Amino acid sequence: MGNLTLIREDGTGKGDANAYADVAECSAYFDGHLYAAAWITAAALTDAPEAALVWATRLIDAEYQFGGSRASETQALQWPRVGCFDPDKAPATGFSALLLANPFVSTSVVPKAVRDATCEMARKLLLVDRTASPAGEGLKYQNVGTTQTGYDNRKVNAALVQGVETARAILETTPQGQTADAQFVKWLKDHQKEAGVFTTVAALVDNLTDNEAAKLTAQEIAERVRLAGQGA
Repeated sequence: MGNLTLIREDGTGKGDANAYADVAECSAYFDGHLYAAAWITAAALTDAPEAALVWATRLIDAEYQFGGSRASETQALQWPRVGCFDPDKAPATGFSALLLANPFVSTSVVPKAVRDATCEMARKLLLVDRTASPAGEGLKYQNVGTTQTGYDNRKVNAALVQGVETARAILETTPQGQTADAQFVKWLKDHQKEAGVFTTVAALVDNLTDNEAAKLTAQEIAERVRLAGQGA
């Protein structure tokens, strides 16, 4: 694994941090986990757990954009953050309490949910390379000589459909999602020419593909264009 040194972000905004959790924290987390075998086995190896945690952190930072902004321009990772709304904070009661309320995540912490997610991702990375493409991606059949191999991509499509449906639910049911959705509709309203292109592409995708995730996405985009047209 080389000379990897895991440097945990502790909420101070380290410029050289490369992980949201360390081996000790993850080992404690997996004490209450039904499927901790992969982590327990890896913990006996020299650098495997550290490498998995660093890789998991990289993937989380690459794949997710958290609310607010980085607390410091010099910090290496996305956390800690300024202005990231905390949906679990108790609502303020009374006018004076409302004025003094701080609805955001502390600027000097890495939330426990992010640390736990890092541990979970690390465990899964120890089991399999989750960044690799699934066998036969994009193929229904592959012929090699006289042998034909069929690929079942239904699980991939089902995951994509679930992702689209989850995104739609977030847009419809959360304040942040509703705000983002309204901003997208406003943009379409202000850019009618581009909206027309969206409509054409969405219609083509909906009519010509059998990929359910692509069809759902096209239908959602077409619906936003329709809403923009109503408000024009």
